Amino acid sequence: MAHDVDGFDVSYTSRTSWKAHVSRNGAVIATAPVTWTKGTRKDQATGKWFQQVWFQNAGELAAVNGSTDAFLVAVAEAHDYSTHPHAFKHFNCIYEVRPTGKQVDQHSIECEVLRRVTKASAI
Repeated sequence: MAHDVDGFDVSYTSRTSWKAHVSRNGAVIATAPVTWTKGTRKDQATGKWFQQVWFQNAGELAAVNGSTDAFLVAVAEAHDYSTHPHAFKHFNCIYEVRPTGKQVDQHSIECEVLRRVTKASAI
């Protein structure tokens, strides 16, 4: 099922996937990792926003974290963050992020949020 997020249709790639298709006008424009709202933080000293991004595959995590290329993430909210695995509630937004090189844990890295992507801002 697709969800309208800032003018884009966002839907999981499969039932057990940690990724989502981001579509516009019926065409998939990106396949993005799905990450959680609980991983968003603001650095008070610099004013920059950061997003923790989770990966299901360790190889993909390492490849992305070793790159300086920006990519999209679909930010989702869970029904209850104390329950694992988290149950998806809805998508909140799409961010364009860039890896900082910091691995948070075995499944996640830290990325700097470059911008919130909307239909008006285009990709």
